[in-house]
Amino acid sequence: MLNSSTASVRARFVRDLEDRILSGAWKVGTRLPTARELCEQMSVSLTTVNTGLRELAAKGFVEIVPRQGVFVADYLRHGTPDALVSLIQFNGGQLGETEVRNFCEARMAIDPNIAEWVICRASDDELDTLGELLEIFRHSKSIDEACDAITRFFHAFYQLSGNSFLALIYYSTIPHQKIMYKTFMEKNGMSHVTENAEEVYRLLKARNIPAVRQCLIDAMRLPLEGETAII
Repeated sequence: MLNSSTASVRARFVRDLEDRILSGAWKVGTRLPTARELCEQMSVSLTTVNTGLRELAAKGFVEIVPRQGVFVADYLRHGTPDALVSLIQFNGGQLGETEVRNFCEARMAIDPNIAEWVICRASDDELDTLGELLEIFRHSKSIDEACDAITRFFHAFYQLSGNSFLALIYYSTIPHQKIMYKTFMEKNGMSHVTENAEEVYRLLKARNIPAVRQCLIDAMRLPLEGETAII
């Protein structure tokens, strides 16, 4: 097991290489220095370099080609959700226009189908659990609490669909969802998010598939269009 000091050194090494890639200093296809060269340049051990490179490869930032070297990968095409976390951190915890648009478009594509599956598969008692989470959201005392509560609401919504794959995908993006909700609520207040969540819950309880599908699509247009836009 790694001690905290070793883990910290590796984290700094990984973050440094990620920054070089995300800043464009190292372009896609660039061959990285050898492991020993990285050891010398960054004053870290060979173990740190090898472990860090494997972590970067797992995120989709680099490709390790046996007997050829390590190359910068096209992380926008092959990156994992962890790559998105790194991108957000590189931007100082802010979502850029592309990230906001991608998130909203993804949810417009997925959420309506999630709602239909929830209506077809979830019992009334299971839908009541969403109402309990909605109450927690309504009583949030800060935007941070509200972001935590609304993502719990939608994660439960995804879980009730019975599609564990999509529920896991949503869970993996919760940190990014919170950033988007926070940015939106800091500009527009909580009313839009509250009204949307209440309407989604009401329509789910009414088993109204067409209406809830449209409601979810309209909600994801708010961060992209008009006075409520955050891009």
